[in-house]
Amino acid sequence: MSTGDLNFYDDNVKPGIPEEYHRLLRNHPEIQKWISRDHQVSHRFDCPLVACSNLLGNRQYIDRHVKLVRPLIRDRDGKTIMVKITPFLITHERVEKALLVVFPTMPYERRHHFATAAEKEHVEREGFRWTSYKEEMRKDIKADAREKLDICPPDMDETPLDGEPTLLIRVHEAQARARGGAKGAFMKSSKKPKASVDYSRGHPSSRCGICNFFLHSRWCALVEGQIDPDYWCELFEKRKEKK
Repeated sequence: MSTGDLNFYDDNVKPGIPEEYHRLLRNHPEIQKWISRDHQVSHRFDCPLVACSNLLGNRQYIDRHVKLVRPLIRDRDGKTIMVKITPFLITHERVEKALLVVFPTMPYERRHHFATAAEKEHVEREGFRWTSYKEEMRKDIKADAREKLDICPPDMDETPLDGEPTLLIRVHEAQARARGGAKGAFMKSSKKPKASVDYSRGHPSSRCGICNFFLHSRWCALVEGQIDPDYWCELFEKRKEKK
């Protein structure tokens, strides 16, 4: 997820990050398995970012104002050709989301650095100069910082926006418009309040952390608010282990 603030946005690959990322892939094969899961891509919404994921991680959103075909410099001959950049953006989002799922406590900034390294590898693997790609994408970062949020994805993963309460209010209002509701309607979503589902201390064999609806250490697909993996509710459905 790339923020719309150019001063915050960091598209530089830090020394040692690519090597550490590949160590993570070797030691935790579930990361690659998660990255390779089936997913959809939408270009219909505004994002306070260039791109983002939904809560379940099976859909990635690219801001509807982003031009998906861009001039990039080919490394082997220095020629500029028009290239579809969607796969590069999706690589970034898939890696960020996979790391959040596998390492729920990993700080967003660190996940962003690993995802940027993966994005850079993808661009260069396809034969294009990373510098030309960065220059193109920075145009969208600058534009995004000034953009009015009209309709945001109703199921957007808000984790990268922690600590940005003013921006979150704008996002929630834009999500309400996307749902067709009134201002702030997102806060009255179809998710159930904890009190209505007997949210309480769980047991080792029946708890949120092993439930089919548990998204990661903070969220549930059905229940409002932050979720403790050691708690339980009456909607509990044990997740089936993949063979």
